[in-house]
Amino acid sequence: MFGEINSEKGEILFKIGEIKSEIREILLRIREINSKVREIKLSKIPYTHTVRKEKRISSILFLSSYHK
Repeated sequence: MFGEINSEKGEILFKIGEIKSEIREILLRIREINSKVREIKLSKIPYTHTVRKEKRISSILFLSSYHK
């Protein structure tokens, strides 16, 4: 009886581990997509800005990625 319960518990824990790893992979893909979107947004900023403004905008976007 206890052997069956431990076996089922082990299977459940294994499935939970698989789900966690899939969630990690999905989150990594989302982060990659977000960084590509940020790059596209930065590339669409008009080049008439001064260098100082461009650096400030890129640093704001860089710092905002840590607050998500």
